[in-house]
Amino acid sequence: MTLPRGLYGDHQFLSQNYLEIMENNSYSVENLFDTIVNDYNEAWTKLGVFNILVIGKTGAGKSTLINSILRERVAETGKGDSVTKGVKKYKRVGLPVTVYDTEGLELTNIRDVQKNVNKLLNKNCNVELDQQIHIIWYCVNAGSNRFEDEEKNWIRSICKDHHNIPLILVLTQTTAYDVDFIDALKSSNLNIREVIPVLAEPMPQMGGVIIPEHGLTELVNCTLNLLPEFAKGAFVNATKSLDIKINKAREISEKYAKIAGTAALQPVPFADAPGLILIQMKMITEITLIFGLSFDRGFWITFLLGLAGGAGATVCGRAIVSSLLKLMGPAGLSVGGVISGATAYGLTLALGRACSEALVIYIQRGSGGQELSAQEFSNLVLDRFTKNISGRDNDNP
Repeated sequence: MTLPRGLYGDHQFLSQNYLEIMENNSYSVENLFDTIVNDYNEAWTKLGVFNILVIGKTGAGKSTLINSILRERVAETGKGDSVTKGVKKYKRVGLPVTVYDTEGLELTNIRDVQKNVNKLLNKNCNVELDQQIHIIWYCVNAGSNRFEDEEKNWIRSICKDHHNIPLILVLTQTTAYDVDFIDALKSSNLNIREVIPVLAEPMPQMGGVIIPEHGLTELVNCTLNLLPEFAKGAFVNATKSLDIKINKAREISEKYAKIAGTAALQPVPFADAPGLILIQMKMITEITLIFGLSFDRGFWITFLLGLAGGAGATVCGRAIVSSLLKLMGPAGLSVGGVISGATAYGLTLALGRACSEALVIYIQRGSGGQELSAQEFSNLVLDRFTKNISGRDNDNP
């Protein structure tokens, strides 16, 4: 596929490996797999990091909250690295987040914890962006109906001295009975960014009644909106929230659909169509990354061959395009066997959405103990692609 010279910074959106494949017309599954791996690693290095400081009294449910938000358990009592007295740092390989967690505040230690947290925050302006604290959650147990004046004054001090670090007051373990306490906190003039009531886990009540979890979506969305751009990608990757992953996947799909559509403004002969796959594979790589998944070699090869409809590995790129165009029906090829910009745009957008929908199902089934195989995943992508092209299931993710 001949891309117009100068388009998007002279192909800067494609890696050198992709450009070599285009020049050599070598669209084998092995070459596509290698470019996927290289682009995944490159995208990971550009993802950024997300650093959060969590403060609260003993029993505020900080660890439960953190582990309810992130896709992997991070906060485990006693397993963090001490960065200063009273503050521990938690990290996990493969999760682009660092959690700074204070020990539980008590009347006997609050001054010491405040001193050490302030020391940590004072370093914020003197370290690299990826080492800075990007946001603070101050957790208060709504069930206690108590918020000490000393805590209020400390929050005001943090917001004044470190106004560049957003602070969210998180009311944990909230029920319908905590309305007055919540209203009182909202009117306390603490200069915070938001007060968000949360119940991180379902809460059993007398008589077998269970209060469902709530507030987590609001906390995730508020946090994302307050983060610097540098940290947003890392947070989307690290969170459990499928909603913000889906939204980000839509942005990625739209971006690469526009690239494909612009690249094909001039009619593209079908013989050059495999070049579209390079754009689409990069799109799929980015979507997979924000969902927090990293598949092994066998999975990707089976997936690529599944998209190719069982064609030989040496003609994988052309076979994938052919398979997708067949699923598009009469709209696939124009008169004379060329692909229009509109077709390239629609094909790429539908494939990106199909992959996002399939990844949601993959995660949901995996959390229920039913993991999809590579072939099942490939079939699911093709099924969702067909439905998207035909205009069905428009209300699904």
